[in-house]
Amino acid sequence: MPKLFVIPVGFQAEYHIRALIDVQAKPSDLDVILALMPAETSEEARDRTQKAFETLRGIFKAKVNSLVVNISKPEDAIPQIISSVLKLVREVNADEVVFMVSGGVRAIGMYMLMANLLLNKVSLKSRFYVIAENLNTLIELTDLLKPISTVDLSETKLMLLKELEGGGCLKASDLSDRVNLDSSTINRHLSDLEDNGLVKRGSRGRCYGITRLGLMLLRAYLELRKSS
Repeated sequence: MPKLFVIPVGFQAEYHIRALIDVQAKPSDLDVILALMPAETSEEARDRTQKAFETLRGIFKAKVNSLVVNISKPEDAIPQIISSVLKLVREVNADEVVFMVSGGVRAIGMYMLMANLLLNKVSLKSRFYVIAENLNTLIELTDLLKPISTVDLSETKLMLLKELEGGGCLKASDLSDRVNLDSSTINRHLSDLEDNGLVKRGSRGRCYGITRLGLMLLRAYLELRKSS
């Protein structure tokens, strides 16, 4: 069965090429590579990244697709990447997604969150590797995906996060009126969301606002629901 490889393409193509060669199941002509291109770079950097992408496309027989994403805004990047991954999975009937990522802690954490969501919410087999450029090696972290638990966002929690998505700070009583649920139910769900870092209390603890993690998970869940 075809596999989908997801790789962020930086300035140096050799890291990604070496990673694809080193991984146990190399891309074949049946597989697909989704190359993530950074949006938040200078024109010179974009030219270098494009050359790296062209090198990648010229070496492997697999079909190579590119997707420009703004990694500095993960709340936008995550649903964008998930949508592209699920679309390509359906197009080629892939049975596995192989993440081969690089970057800082925030970027790697974002990719791991996506891999975990695809594994646990869509039942799509996933493998996860980190390209350690400074160590010139490839580290497999697939086993770390299994124990990672993402918050189970019920319909009520999704409704609350959607009400908070626009920013600002809303009291529990305001949310109760908006979603037409009693205050005890609202407070229980807000407490769960706060414990998991998806909402935070505002001034003097009287109102709630959505966190960046909450925004990322909300948009990821909505994209998974729309694309599945």
